[in-house]
Amino acid sequence: MLSKWSDVLHYAAGAVAGYLVHFIPLLSLFLILIFACYQALEEEEAVEKLGDCVEFLLGFLVGLTAVSAARQLGHITRFLLSLADWL
Repeated sequence: MLSKWSDVLHYAAGAVAGYLVHFIPLLSLFLILIFACYQALEEEEAVEKLGDCVEFLLGFLVGLTAVSAARQLGHITRFLLSLADWL
């Protein structure tokens, strides 16, 4: 996996779409639809298309998780700072 530049682009597009879900959901949906149309119109074997979709999905999950993790880290940091002020 990720052996060609197109593989990296599929992964990156998924990561951007996953990241944008938290901030601009309509733009994220638009990117997903563009990717789906691109895959539908591209002339590749079904196995290649499936691999491309898996790359996009993995990137999407990473983008989605990165924002959630950063938010949780922010909550933990604020809690620890308030605890330090209290002590």
